[in-house]
Amino acid sequence: METLFASESQQSSMPFPKSLTEVYCPRDIESFIGIPRVKKICKAFAQNPREACLLFVGDSGTGKSQMARAIARAINGELHVISSAKCDKESLENLARICSYVPFGGGWHVCVLEEADLMSPAAAAWLLTRTDDSGRLEKTVWILTCNSVDRMEDRLLSRALRCDFVGYGAGSETVALLERIWSERAPKSAERPDFKRLSSKNIRQAIQNVEIEIMAAS
Repeated sequence: METLFASESQQSSMPFPKSLTEVYCPRDIESFIGIPRVKKICKAFAQNPREACLLFVGDSGTGKSQMARAIARAINGELHVISSAKCDKESLENLARICSYVPFGGGWHVCVLEEADLMSPAAAAWLLTRTDDSGRLEKTVWILTCNSVDRMEDRLLSRALRCDFVGYGAGSETVALLERIWSERAPKSAERPDFKRLSSKNIRQAIQNVEIEIMAAS
């Protein structure tokens, strides 16, 4: 599971400079761009949360993991993140034991399984029992992220509320974000690039593209 810590030597030199993808990373549901349908669904869920399994499907860089974190903040959730490399039955059983306790702040447990389509077969079978009506953990929301559902079992898919992260690209919202980043970060005398060309279906890549242009103009 995700754990954040720093050694004493690291702490002495922090904070480190942040990339623009970190600086402009959305922290609340309303701040996401280019995915209006997903935003509506997630806002509605956050306003009336319940024990459920959400499935976020989409290409890398489209905001799946960050939306999971935004939902956790919106519902006062205690966040637990497991990557695909560590998503085995033992890890999920340990997580279930943690979720049997009242969450910090009295809110919810939010369990994020990243690249869930790559979890072990034993882990997938275990998760089936915890997404069934009779086996759900109280005050616990599961959020599974993946690029594709091809490897996922139909029974698990049928128990999840699916959100497809599509819509990013050279739309007006994405271009407007890149223009704002440029105006805030680039030298005033620098020639403005073609922001539509820098845009991408991968919003993270689009921000990295404009960061490269800013570095070249400095």
